Amino acid sequence: MEKNKKLICLLLLAFQVVSAQGFPKACIDEILALPAKNPNFDVQKFLTDLPIEVVKTKAKLKLPFGKPKDTEVTSVGITVGCAKVFPESPAQIAITVKDIGLELAKKMGQKAVAGAVGTALNPAAGPASPAPNPAAGPASNIAIVPAPSPVVAGPVLKRCDFVFNPEKKFCYDGAVYDKCDGMEYNPTTHICIGDIATRALCNNIQYNPIIQRCEDNAIRFKCGDNWYNPATHFCYNKSNVVVVKCGTNPQAYNPDLMECKPNINANGIFLKNPVQHEGENYEAVLIGEQIWLAKNLNNNIEGSVCYDNNVDTCATYGRLFDMETARTACPTGWYLPSDAEWGMLASYVGGMGNAGGKLKAASFGGTDNYGFTALPSGFGYSNSYSGIGDISYWWSSTEFNADGAYGWQVERGNGILNKNSLMKNSLFGIRCLQYVNPQQRKNRFFVNLTSEPAGATLKFNGTIPSNCSTTPCKIELLEGKYNINFTKDFYDTANMAIRLTGDRYININMVPNFGVLNVKEPDYLNDIGRHEQWNITINDNPISFGDIRLFPNNKYSIKLTHRCYEDIVDSVSIKKGESMTLDMTNRIALRQSPVSLNATYKWNTVEEPIFVNQQEIGKTPFKGNVPLCSEIAIMEPSNNIEVKLSEYTIAEYTYKKSIFLSTFSGTALNVAGAIFLGIGLSANTDAKDYYNDYSKLDLSSKQGKFNDLWDKYEKKKKSRNIYYIVGSVLLVSGIGVHIWF
Repeated sequence: MEKNKKLICLLLLAFQVVSAQGFPKACIDEILALPAKNPNFDVQKFLTDLPIEVVKTKAKLKLPFGKPKDTEVTSVGITVGCAKVFPESPAQIAITVKDIGLELAKKMGQKAVAGAVGTALNPAAGPASPAPNPAAGPASNIAIVPAPSPVVAGPVLKRCDFVFNPEKKFCYDGAVYDKCDGMEYNPTTHICIGDIATRALCNNIQYNPIIQRCEDNAIRFKCGDNWYNPATHFCYNKSNVVVVKCGTNPQAYNPDLMECKPNINANGIFLKNPVQHEGENYEAVLIGEQIWLAKNLNNNIEGSVCYDNNVDTCATYGRLFDMETARTACPTGWYLPSDAEWGMLASYVGGMGNAGGKLKAASFGGTDNYGFTALPSGFGYSNSYSGIGDISYWWSSTEFNADGAYGWQVERGNGILNKNSLMKNSLFGIRCLQYVNPQQRKNRFFVNLTSEPAGATLKFNGTIPSNCSTTPCKIELLEGKYNINFTKDFYDTANMAIRLTGDRYININMVPNFGVLNVKEPDYLNDIGRHEQWNITINDNPISFGDIRLFPNNKYSIKLTHRCYEDIVDSVSIKKGESMTLDMTNRIALRQSPVSLNATYKWNTVEEPIFVNQQEIGKTPFKGNVPLCSEIAIMEPSNNIEVKLSEYTIAEYTYKKSIFLSTFSGTALNVAGAIFLGIGLSANTDAKDYYNDYSKLDLSSKQGKFNDLWDKYEKKKKSRNIYYIVGSVLLVSGIGVHIWF
């Protein structure tokens, strides 16, 4: 009896539901089989050692090496695989061990055990309850339910804040329940049958009796006051109404707005009221959070056609639209889906590789799982058509450049939903879209704007945005209608109205509103002034030669100027789109400067040839006009002179010939003459000396002496005379050079 009491107390500590912790049923069965394998199985020791062994096993599993295999058996008899699935926290391990104790008690429980438990829970109640009626079921259905104490740490449950009789009732997570034969139990995992708390299993599957029940071996869920089978129905939570599912489609829906229409599609969830647009009725189907029209749009508007212009095809397949028309073709409240939204549809129905087969009609080789009913509508391009009966394309609102947008396509023979890059002038079908919750839809999109030429000023609904004021630029805008204005000097203003429902690429080729005037730079006369440039102004504004843009129907004053040439003035007007050439070469004229040119030599006026720009024009003295930008030379073309020429004053210049040569030559002759005369004077002195010596000789002197002195005298006199003559000639010549040259 003492041993039974200890067992009961241990079982009281072990109470909790394994299934509530997600403990696998296979592991429960493994533990319940332990008593049969070991006749000496000690429940008390097992439940005491189990938490310790679980912690040890989990620690071994975290080692970098030597990890035990899942099939290894631990010291308490359970496999490593079952030890591994225990919770991590000690508190949760304790809760799981409690539940295992409960299951073992049920497995091993007998009348005496049950009675002992009842006595232990309520000693004043008297003897243990009688054994259960064998008709009530096998012993395995007996549940031993522990008292609420002692308490082991676990999940925090709500308190019951109202009065109840604790002898007959108990509190669990904020709600009060009747005790089962005076004992508490876990109402989320057990039910009280015949005063026995039994684990809640339905066809061997655990369920929560508070919100579920077992009926016809199937778990039923509670919805308000009603119960339903989740395989065929769902609970619409907003109104706690049980709603039938549409065929095999597992999706829930709002029954106030949508319903099954098995006569159209067994699995489709349809809007109760078809969408009316331009005289056509369109069924709409719910797929995920999106609602799609169940057939291609068929409103007859400009920019749409029937395949091959055959109206019979429109009745079956809808119309084909160009991109610009497709943007605004959907009914109010519906819109052309973006590329991303087509991608969402593909993901919801199983990915691009399978989505096509699930969206195509049976006649198109699909299974039509949702009522989308895609039909092979074909496509059009450049007045030709192709693909009807074999392929279908739909536009998205997302552009990849100014000329193209993304589209999506299915074809016969495979289940793929393909994404394609399409040219805007092609013709494809439209499926319109809206969301169950409109706030789920993306409502901001990028607009890429370019212009030819670039640099156009932009306005959006009359306002210039600071972050996108000129082309090219990119701006993010809210969905809606916009009037975009492009302005640029010399170009007509361009306006474009768009309805923004996806990313856009917009390129505007601006129309010129100007004429082109080509003013050619004049040539130069005889290369005069070529080292300086011509200048041009239009209405006194300096510009460059070449093509000049001018606004039409205005008069423009054109002026060409050059320092060396007379100004050339003209006026023109030009028409829009006109191209005009202006060549002023035949109107150029050199500016002139009056000059007075003279030449002197030793203060005397002399005649010398005058050259202007290498051409001889006369001789000095000269008075007349020469080009303002001229090179003037005197005597010879290379002998340039510096003359300050001016249109308004006479430029005077006197060329003084150099006297250096004559002065040098005359002086040289004079010096030479003086030297010769000096030598002559010296020779004359020597001659006088010889003569005096000769005169002093007496008759006693020898005849040879007389002859010698006389010869010397004659020689000196002769050389003297020569020096006098040469010196005189040189002196006179030098004086002549000074005078005459």
